[in-house]
This record gives sequence, structure tokens and C-alpha cells, in this order.
Amino acid sequence: PQGGITYKKINGKEYAYYQWREDGKQRSRRAKDDELESLMAQIERRKELESVIIPEGVEEIGDQTFSGCSGLKEIQLPASLKKIGKNAFKDCESLKAIALPESVLYIGDNALSAVGSAGPIINMLLVLFIGISAGATIMVSQYFGAKNREGLSYTVGNCITVTAIACVFLILVVTPFLRPLLEVLNTPADVIDGCYDYLFISLIGGVGMAYYNILSGIIRGLGDSVSALIYLLIATFVNIVLDIYFVASLKMDVAGVALATTISQGISAVLVVRALMKRTDACRLELKKMRFHRLQLAKMLRIGLPAGIQSSLFAISNVLIQSSINSFGDVLMSGNAAAGNIEGFVYASLNAFHQTAVNFTGQNMGARRYDRIRMILWTCLGSVTVVG
Repeated sequence: PQGGITYKKINGKEYAYYQWREDGKQRSRRAKDDELESLMAQIERRKELESVIIPEGVEEIGDQTFSGCSGLKEIQLPASLKKIGKNAFKDCESLKAIALPESVLYIGDNALSAVGSAGPIINMLLVLFIGISAGATIMVSQYFGAKNREGLSYTVGNCITVTAIACVFLILVVTPFLRPLLEVLNTPADVIDGCYDYLFISLIGGVGMAYYNILSGIIRGLGDSVSALIYLLIATFVNIVLDIYFVASLKMDVAGVALATTISQGISAVLVVRALMKRTDACRLELKKMRFHRLQLAKMLRIGLPAGIQSSLFAISNVLIQSSINSFGDVLMSGNAAAGNIEGFVYASLNAFHQTAVNFTGQNMGARRYDRIRMILWTCLGSVTVVG
């Protein structure tokens, strides 16, 4: 049979249930005592299966169809195949590779659940950079408003140096604990490998994201939010194209999604670095500026760390919520991941006013135009209320 045996306790007594998939629906029935031995024998014989040829005309392989076929070594899929269900080849230990036909449009839902489960963890690990970037933006805005060229120059140097050291530290310290963390968070066994792959690749790609956030904060602090937006749009377009290429064409699954994100983040960072290197003012990026400047560094951390810690508290709460969601299985994890993507649009639209308030307030603080700050506050609060 294509199904399997599961056991349920009812009023303290254990019963065996036979589960299978038919007409696209999951079905089950209680196994009678006289047929239980026969069913178990049939399921056990599936382990002896070594080779399968699926005939042309078959369009779908259902959930768990070949699950547990540990002896399966090769399988030939038809050109008509369009869908491969969840865990269709789970625990097929002898099956080293599968040649997927171009017609396949859907492969399970574990990829989405793996990405969704890893997202809050990535945010928790990298959110501190967002806080520090806020500190850099505020300092640049204040120095720009006060026309303090030396302060601007020192802030750029600090941003480059601090980000490099923090990224190396984060990768070396956090990587060994990724899988134990996933286990603590109740990540299902059938998606934990995908989660780990996504986290590891994304952690490396976090270097690009960190530099983009820090350096685009400098550009926004100078009043140029358009350039940062253009670089982000370019990176987003590249991410979409690579997602389709890696997942649909190369069948890379979760690793392909993470790799596409990593490359796009690297491109956004390169574009921001290039923009700063081409400037002719005090914010011009030069190698000789890449060192610590104690006064500016202390001020940047004094402003940025509280903001980063505040964001970390929200990120940690999201990780705890994700742990509860993980306990319900990969289907609910996938649904939560899809809903989270929609929520991201709402957050981004409101966060734009936050960035605006930071830039305008910092510049007017530096220029000592305190009379404008109250107007900035109420304008941004009103805009957020209307948009929200």
C-alpha cells in the first residue's frame, strides 16, 4: 500500500489506523485486528523495492508515496509529471538522486515551511545591525546639518570597520549553534535540514545585508533616500530572477532561495559602496578612513545599541512564537510564512515614515532648528495613522 500505519490512544486503549492518500485527499480508517499483520507485512515489503518506472500520463505523486522505501535506488519519472507531494521520497536512504522532468511545477511544501521557520531566527541575529545603522543615520544627519565635515568622515570609517568585525564575529560564534537552536525551537524533523541550509547561507549573506543597512543609512542621512531605494529595487529584481532560476530551473529548493537572497544582498551592498566611493564630499569612502575613531564610535553605539536591543526584544518574541507554530507541523508553518510575507508589505510602508523622521530630526538637530522637530513628529505620526 501507499499509506502507512499510525497508532492513536482512545480512552486509554491503543488502536491502529491505516492512512493513505486518494483523489488528492488524506484518508484513514481503523485497521481490524485480523488485517493488521497483513498490512504491516505489505508496508515492510516496500523496503525491498529497488527500482520504479512511473508510466507516462501520471501527473502527480502523492504525499508520502514512496516514504520508507529504504531500498529504492532508482526511479524514472514521466514527462507528464507536474506535482510531487510532501515527503514523497522521505527516508529513501538508497536513492541518491532524482532526474526531475521540466514539467514539474510543484514539489511539496517543506521548502516554504523551512524558509518561514528560519526567517525569525535570521531577524533575531541581524537585527542589532539595524539598530547600529540607525545610530549611524542619526549621526550623519546631525553632522550634515551642522556642516561638520570631520565628523562625517570619521562616522563613515567607523561604520565600515565595525560592520566587518561584527560580521566575522557573528558567523564564527553563531554557526555551531544553528542546529541545536532549531531543535530547541521544535522544528519538525522533515524540514530541519532545509532550515539549517537556509540559515547558514543566509548568515553568510547577512554580511551584504549588514553593509547595505549601515551604508544606505549614511546616504539617507545625507538626505538622499532615492538612491538607496533604487539600489534596493535592483537587488529585489535580481532576487526574484535568481529565485525562479535556482528553484524552478536548477531545482535547488531551500538552498536556492537562500543563495538568491545572499547574491542580491551582496549586489545591494556593492552598489552602496560604489556610490560612496564616487562621492566628492566628506562622506567619500576611502581606505584610509577604515579605522576606529573613538569619540564617534562611542556616540554611534550609544545611540544605536539601545535601538538594536529594543528591536531584538521583538525579534526574540517572534522566535518564541515561531517555536509554538513549529509544533503544529510544516503545513501550518508554510501558511504562517505566506502570511508573514504579506505582513512585510505593511511593515515596510510604515517603516518608511520612521526613516523619514530619523533623517529630518537628525538634520534639524545638527542645524539647531529645534522648532521644526515637533512639526516633523506630528506629520509622521499623522502619516503613519492614515497609511496604517
